[in-house]
Parts: sequence; C-alpha cells; structure tokens
Amino acid sequence: KKNKIENSEGVKVFDWPGEYEVGGVHILAIKAWTKSKTKEEDEGAKGDGTLMFCVNMGGVKICHLGELGHALSSDMIKEIGDVDVLLIDGCKDGNLGVKKADEIIEAIDPKVVIPMGEGNFSEFLKEIGAEAIMPTEKFVVTAESLPVDKMDHVILQKN
Repeated sequence: KKNKIENSEGVKVFDWPGEYEVGGVHILAIKAWTKSKTKEEDEGAKGDGTLMFCVNMGGVKICHLGELGHALSSDMIKEIGDVDVLLIDGCKDGNLGVKKADEIIEAIDPKVVIPMGEGNFSEFLKEIGAEAIMPTEKFVVTAESLPVDKMDHVILQKN
C-alpha cells in the first residue's frame, strides 16, 4: 500500500511508516524509537518515535537509520533487507552509542558505512574495527563501484 506523500503546498512529506514512490525511486519508512524498546535495555522506555528510511535508487540501496536509539529486532533487520550504504549515528553520546551501533552494523552487514552526527568519530571507528579515515567532501556511489568482499567506511566532511 502506497502512502499519500504530498501536503497542501505540494511538498513531499514522508512522516508515516510504509512504502512510498517518488520519481521512480522506491522508499521504505520503518517505525523505530529514539531509546531502547525492551525492558532489559532501558526499563521499557521507547522514547520518541522516529523513522528509518531505505531508498532504492540506481541499483544502490541506501538505509538511513535516523535517530534510532535501540537494537534492531530480527523483523526489522528482515524488513530492511540487504543494504549497500548504511548511514548510522556514529557519536559516542548519540542515541545508539558505539557498541549498539557496531551490533547493528554487524546485523545489517552493509557494503559501505557512513557515520552521522556531531563530534569525533574516533571511538566509533575503533569499535567497528575501521582504520583512521580521512574525511572526504563528496561520496559518489554506483552499483558498479560498491566493494565486493569488504566493508568500506566513509566520513563526510561537515560544512
């Protein structure tokens, strides 16, 4: 089922879980929370709702985890599916923290990981076993340029 995505001003708004399609680009929005969602992790506090987005474009699947703050359930991992490029909170003080972020990366097993957030990513990179990476101004990816038998890590320069 496709969701309505245009508001009264003609602006595209993706604010509800489900499937969307715009200009031939398939978008999947998956409901998540900004805090842990199990009693074992955080006394049942779910925090605010947030959305994770998976976008298929040009033969590349990009998954943006947004403000996710909890481990992913097996159903969520299945719904996300195979991911080429994963954008994930890489800050030690972010909603996830570096250990949960590493667990999510292992569960999703993307071809490229791009940490998001404010601050230094050194603790995150160490936790996920990545070497020191020089930030780059621009990252261009195509289905043909994706790594085959290794995981790449990219840090984008902040403007």
